[in-house]
Amino acid sequence: MEEDKVFSQLELLETKRDALHQLLCQAHFSYSMAKNIEEGRGLLLSYEAIPSTPGTLTPLCYVEGETEGQLQIDPCDGKPPRGRSSAEATAVNPIYYISHAPSQELKECQSLFQQVLQTAMEVCNVQRALLSSS
Repeated sequence: MEEDKVFSQLELLETKRDALHQLLCQAHFSYSMAKNIEEGRGLLLSYEAIPSTPGTLTPLCYVEGETEGQLQIDPCDGKPPRGRSSAEATAVNPIYYISHAPSQELKECQSLFQQVLQTAMEVCNVQRALLSSS
């Protein structure tokens, strides 16, 4: 009788672990899609969405000009700003993913990671119950 209970808990544990693995795969794929979309949409949509002290956020470069001909010359020549390495200047900071109107993909990604956390807690609870019963 006790042995059947342990085996049923082991089966439940394996089911939960498999569900966790599947959710992690889905969340990872969703994150990569959301990352590509968020990086391509102009980074920050609203400075008001990020509470910070004045002067904290500084532009990497300025683009000036009103006409189409003037805008073809890009003053952002790809050189890193002074005081930063090229790796730091080209790396996208996750703070830029905070936007005034997040994309549907970002919302879905966040939802999947919430499910991952919930399932991880369920796995922990099943493991704890299994260890206490054996």
